[in-house]
Amino acid sequence: MGTFIEPRSEEERIQRIGGILAAGVARVLLREQRASAIAASNEDGSKPELSDELAEMFEFVAKVRVVSPAEIRAKFRLSRTTAYRRLKALEDKGLIARKGNSRGSSYVLVGS
Repeated sequence: MGTFIEPRSEEERIQRIGGILAAGVARVLLREQRASAIAASNEDGSKPELSDELAEMFEFVAKVRVVSPAEIRAKFRLSRTTAYRRLKALEDKGLIARKGNSRGSSYVLVGS
């Protein structure tokens, strides 16, 4: 027959609501951080031009904070050369920074 599911306690409901609220706040903060990083990247405050692909990649880096070129390749299904070229483009625009100079290098959001 069916599995009996016990009703959630008030504490469990409060924890679930807290988790939902925290996720919403995190999304808002991520959007604000992205906007400030883009604005800070240009001295005159204008936004750099980003293609849809670069914007999507930047949002991913902003979400996960630290990313390796291999993760970018897997996430966006890119060749090694294309992944590095796009990461370099974001780096040149001042949106991300490279950490390390070897095979273990990673990229982080500027200001984090």
